[in-house]
Amino acid sequence: NFATVQQEGKLLKVVDRRAGRIPTEQAAELASSLNSELEEVAGFRCRFYSTVEHRGVLVMTGGELSPHITSCDPHEEGRPLLKVKPAKRKIGYPFDYAVAKKTAEAVNEVVVRAYDMLSKHPLNRRRKEEGKPPANAILLRGAGIASDLESFAERWKLRAACIAGGAMYKGVARALGFDVLEVEGATGGVNTNLRAKFSAAMNALSTYDFVFLHIKATDSLSHDKKPLEKAMFIERVDSELANLVEKLDKAVLCVTADHTTSSMLGKHTGDPVPLVVYYRGARGSDCRFDERSVVSRGLEVYGLELMNILLNAAGRLEELDYDVRDEADYLELA
Repeated sequence: NFATVQQEGKLLKVVDRRAGRIPTEQAAELASSLNSELEEVAGFRCRFYSTVEHRGVLVMTGGELSPHITSCDPHEEGRPLLKVKPAKRKIGYPFDYAVAKKTAEAVNEVVVRAYDMLSKHPLNRRRKEEGKPPANAILLRGAGIASDLESFAERWKLRAACIAGGAMYKGVARALGFDVLEVEGATGGVNTNLRAKFSAAMNALSTYDFVFLHIKATDSLSHDKKPLEKAMFIERVDSELANLVEKLDKAVLCVTADHTTSSMLGKHTGDPVPLVVYYRGARGSDCRFDERSVVSRGLEVYGLELMNILLNAAGRLEELDYDVRDEADYLELA
C-alpha cells in the first residue's frame, strides 16, 4: 500500500493505511519516481508496480532472497511501522536464517528510503496543499517467491476465464492458467462497470467451462466504514445478477466471498463467508440470502468442498477421473 505516516521521534506512525485512496494515476506517478530513485537497494534490484488506487507490488531480484520475513504493516492506524525481521513461515520454501536476515534488512532500507523520497515528492506537497493525505510511505506485507502451480485446468478439467478489475485477482488467475478477459470500465472500484462485467461473463460461458467474476468495491466500502454505500452497491450487484439469472440455462451460479470485512471495524474478520448456489432444478429453500436469515442456519460448507459441489451440480464430477474431451484410449479384448 501507499500510506500516510507521521514521524514521531524515530518512529513512523500510520495515519492512513491507504493515503486517502489515492487515485490510480497519482500512485503510478509515485511508483515511477520510486523506480528512478530506488533502482538498487543493498545490492538488489527493486521495481515498484502500482495497480489500483493505493495498491501495488514491490519486486526484488538480483540475488538470494527469502520469503521468510515479517511485514512492516501494523494493519492498524495509530501504530508505528514495524521493523521487518527474519521469521520462519509455513510456506513450503526452505528456511535459511542468514538469507532471511539479509532480505529483511534490505526491505527495511527500502521502506526508509521510500519515506525519505516520497516525503519530498512534488505530488505529495500538492496533496497536502489541497488538504489531502500525502502518500509518503509504503506498507509491505506478504513476502513470497514465484513458484510453479498446478493449473486450474489440470486440477479440475475445466477451461477457465477471469473477469476482474484488481491486478491481484488477475495475477492469481493467470498463475493458475485462467484466460484473463479485459472489460472496459472494470476499475476494481465503486465506479466499476458492473453491467459490462456481467455481460462479459454471460458471453464467456459460451466458450469457457468456468467463469470467475470478481467484484471488489464491497470490500473497499467496508474498509472505509461506509455500510450504507455498501448496501447501495450490493443493490446494484443484485440488479445485474437478476439479469444474469434470467439468461442462465445449464450453468451453475455460485455467489460467495473470500473473506469477511466488517463495516464497523473497517478490517477483515474471521466470520463465515456467504455462499449461495443456484442452478435449474435445484432444491428450493425458505432461507433468504441475508445476514439475519443465515446467522443461525446455512450450508456449513468448507472451502475445500465447494468445487466438488459445483461440479456435481453441473453433472461433471465424474470428469475428474478422466478428460472426456481428449481422445479416449479404450480397453480392447484380446
